[in-house]
Amino acid sequence: MHHLKPEEEAHFVSQGAISFSSYFWTHIFNGLNIKNAFQRAKSSMEEFQTPHLDANRNGIGNEEEDFNRLDLDSTIKFFYVD
Repeated sequence: MHHLKPEEEAHFVSQGAISFSSYFWTHIFNGLNIKNAFQRAKSSMEEFQTPHLDANRNGIGNEEEDFNRLDLDSTIKFFYVD
C-alpha cells in the first residue's frame, strides 16, 4: 500500500498530524477492517494526494484485482503487554 501516486509528494499537514498514514492507522486502531480504513483515509486526503493500493505489484494502483487480492475485510489486532 502506498499513500500516493508515484509522481506525487507526501503531504503531512499540521506537522504530520494530518496524513494518509495517520488517518489509516487511527481507523485500524479503532477496529475498522483494512478496506474501510483505506477508503476512509483515502477520502480524507484526496484533496492533497491519491492513495494507491497495488497488491499485485504491477505499478497500477486501485485496480479491482488489487482489492480482490487482499483479504481487505480482515482487521489488524493489537495486543499490549504490560
